[in-house]
Amino acid sequence: MAAVLGYFAFEFYQYENTTFSKMTGYSYFDVWTNKKVRVAKNLLSTLEKVNGEQRLLLDLQIPSSEGNHHVDAIFLHESGLYIIDVKSMTGWISGREQDLEWIQSLHGDKQQVFENPIIVNQRTIYALQDILPDISSQVLQSLIIFTTECSFQKIELNSENIDVIKLPQLKSWAEQNLVGNALTAEDIKTIYTTLESMTQRKDVKLKDKGLSTN
Repeated sequence: MAAVLGYFAFEFYQYENTTFSKMTGYSYFDVWTNKKVRVAKNLLSTLEKVNGEQRLLLDLQIPSSEGNHHVDAIFLHESGLYIIDVKSMTGWISGREQDLEWIQSLHGDKQQVFENPIIVNQRTIYALQDILPDISSQVLQSLIIFTTECSFQKIELNSENIDVIKLPQLKSWAEQNLVGNALTAEDIKTIYTTLESMTQRKDVKLKDKGLSTN
């Protein structure tokens, strides 16, 4: 029993000193109990190993004339600015870039439709263009990541600045696609400073609701 407690105490100590813990305010318990938090941690642990100048922002609210746009992550890298939408779904997923809705096929020939995540990301891109007028639209990339519980039936893409992948493919995707010098180190620093205030740390969200994090 003492060995088990010692193990968890060590793991807790290590976690409290991670970039993810300091960036998000999520606890070790949150990682264990909340799938969305685990996915975000996985995202960070993969992308922070990418070579080159980079910064990652998690859980943002991007303001626009239409209201706030929630963004799971924005990855700033010398190869571009990547708007990341994470979808946690089951079944078989199919859709085309130009479709308004995509299809989720489930057991028993059941089907559900959901808004095309590419279109959702495109609205965020428009909002970012207003916030970052000096950044070329060519550096803005859309990345849709589905978790492991679903499979792709048929995904059709036409644009070079859009990718749809499964979470386990993220490492290989990064190795193949994160190349080039679209953004300088100064660009990345400036963009990060502009967008950092739009991130939603857990402890800040609780404070806004009048709740304690202790």
